[in-house]
This record gives sequence, C-alpha cells and structure tokens, in this order.
Amino acid sequence: MASSANIGGVFSGQPAEFPLPTLNCGTFDGSVAASRWLTRLKWDFEKAGHNPQNLPASQVLKTLNMQCEGDAATYLDSVPHLTTIMDKAMDGIATLADLAIVEASLKERFPSKIIDQDAAGGDINSLSQEKDEALLAYYNRALSTLHRVGCKDAGVGITLSMPEKTVLTGL
Repeated sequence: MASSANIGGVFSGQPAEFPLPTLNCGTFDGSVAASRWLTRLKWDFEKAGHNPQNLPASQVLKTLNMQCEGDAATYLDSVPHLTTIMDKAMDGIATLADLAIVEASLKERFPSKIIDQDAAGGDINSLSQEKDEALLAYYNRALSTLHRVGCKDAGVGITLSMPEKTVLTGL
C-alpha cells in the first residue's frame, strides 16, 4: 500500500507528492454520460498541476472510485476485473492502461443519452413555415429538426438512405 506521504503530505507533514484535485467534477451516479464526467475529473487533475499525458493512474482511480455513487458504484463493485484494478489503485500500482480500461468500461456502461427520435419525428410531420416566419428562420428550424433525427444534406459523394430521401422529398 502507498505510504501516507505519497497521498498528499497531509498525514506526514511533508509536501504533497501528488497535488490533490479540487473535485469540482462532483460525484458520478451514471445519470450523465461517463465521458462527460470523466472529462471534468481529468480537468480537475490538470488544474492541480498534473500532466494530462501522464496522470497518476492510482490517484485518478482512487478519486474516481470515491466519487462514484449509486448505479456507477454498484457497477464498479460488481465487475471482477474492475474491482481488481481498483485494488491495484489502492495499493498504488495501477497503470495508465488500467485507467484506460476503467474509463472504457464506464463509457460503455453509461453512454451519452440519445434524443427521443419519436418526438422529433412528430416535429417533422408538422414542419411548415409559419405565416410570419422569415425564410431563414424556417430553414434553420427545419435543419435543426432534421439533424436531431440523424438526417444529413445530400452532398457530393454522399448517398442518402431511403428514409432520408423520403423525408427530404416530403418537405
């Protein structure tokens, strides 16, 4: 196990070897995308003076484990290879590869939320220019609605799928 001097000097009276982050990233319970929360966690470490290319893996993993709650904590505690990595972090021997495995696992388990395409589909069915709406405003509103459901412009070399062609022709 790592000595208390390596944790941050608080226990030994020595200067901190690993400056601790502020933890402005908050806790993580899986209700937001893991990628978003992990970015905030890494940013806290960068603000504390750590090199983003060479973060102290054990410290990051300990902090990550401590900040997880609810579904995220249950997930970390339930997956054997992740608990092994967390044990390595507690012993101060986790590697950047271990950190990458935990990050990838969290991102896979807690992905970004997908926009409700059914609601946007209803918007498409009623999409028409309002009486006093400027053409540019209507165009931007229509473009935004189409992008929400994954439509794209038919550019040079881009082949649209049949549903995309149908939607665009119906406008």
